[in-house]
Amino acid sequence: MQPVFFSTVFFVAFIVLAMMLLCVRIPRLAALDGYRKSRLILGTAFILIAAKESVSFLLPLDGNNEIQTALCQTLFNLAFTFLVYASFLKLVSIAGSKKARATIIFALGIVAIVLFGLLGIAVEDAADFSSTMMIVSYFTTSTILFIRSLRQYDRFVHVMKLKYIREKGLWWIQVVLWATFGLSMFVVLSSFNTAVLEITKVLYVAVYSFLGVKVLGLVSVLSPVESAAEAAEAAGVKAVETVPVEEAASQIQPALESPVQIVDNRSRTSGYLKVESPLDKWVKSEMYTRANVTLLDVAQEIGTNSSYLSTYLNKELGTTFSIWLNRLRVEKSIEFLMSEPAMSIEDCGLKSGFSNIYNYSRWFKQIIGVSPRDYRKEHSESASVSAVTLHS
Repeated sequence: MQPVFFSTVFFVAFIVLAMMLLCVRIPRLAALDGYRKSRLILGTAFILIAAKESVSFLLPLDGNNEIQTALCQTLFNLAFTFLVYASFLKLVSIAGSKKARATIIFALGIVAIVLFGLLGIAVEDAADFSSTMMIVSYFTTSTILFIRSLRQYDRFVHVMKLKYIREKGLWWIQVVLWATFGLSMFVVLSSFNTAVLEITKVLYVAVYSFLGVKVLGLVSVLSPVESAAEAAEAAGVKAVETVPVEEAASQIQPALESPVQIVDNRSRTSGYLKVESPLDKWVKSEMYTRANVTLLDVAQEIGTNSSYLSTYLNKELGTTFSIWLNRLRVEKSIEFLMSEPAMSIEDCGLKSGFSNIYNYSRWFKQIIGVSPRDYRKEHSESASVSAVTLHS
């Protein structure tokens, strides 16, 4: 009864986690595309591992189908491990990362396992050798995927800065990465010692339940919905740059328009005169170039309250505080990109008020339509062509 109990708990736990990951609503925000795909992949992985547990009942190990069962379960294990790492890679993806390599590594692992499995089925005397090599192929592929995921995480930390990781509580990503690698070793051990199998199942449920809950909670950490973001800003929470920006392009005027016009482009007969003038001065003083400015900060500095300022931005300018603030920063960064060719892309963003290059690049592309690097390159080339034409 004990193996049946463990298997039942295992199956139910992963089905419940999968349904939560796949069915709990995610706001339709462009900023959450990577997170949405990560959750979809992880939910699929959990369904797969639950299905694998069901298959273990349908194909019990015996003298007649041992190789077939070992082949099937090894393929399931590798597919699950790959999907978990793919979910991590999608979660911490950064522009420029080569996502296709992980899929190629996985495909090569699958081919190796299938070939060794077919060898064991075709040649009876090679059964033991085939079983061992299937496990070796699984572990080798899992290890390579782990190393690749760990390197991607390190790159993510380098770009986002350690302070951001700590502030957002993303420390668990590295912990679960190592735990996933450790579970791969338990899978290998359970292939040679069935007594380890039940321990492996318990560890799977513990580790991946933790992972599932953490991933579900990321929706409010990575990009809260607008109303929640405004409430946080009103309370002085420093979460300005992580709010949704999917409507930024349609709500924001062309990037080359003067920043001052953001304050001045509506009728001054609206009753908001006491906000417009001090806010105009605040913009001209470039106070927005400070990092982590909140709605409450700005309201206090111009002599009003956060609710009144938020209403003014929404009703009079047709935008939100976050979009308004980060558009100012993007426009300022364009000045640095064009006037300071020796300044790095990251420094252009930091000097404009962004806390890290990830948020800077994300907002820049949403507002301008291209990355800061491409924008600088394109306009530098245009300037060079113009200069040559003038001298001709």
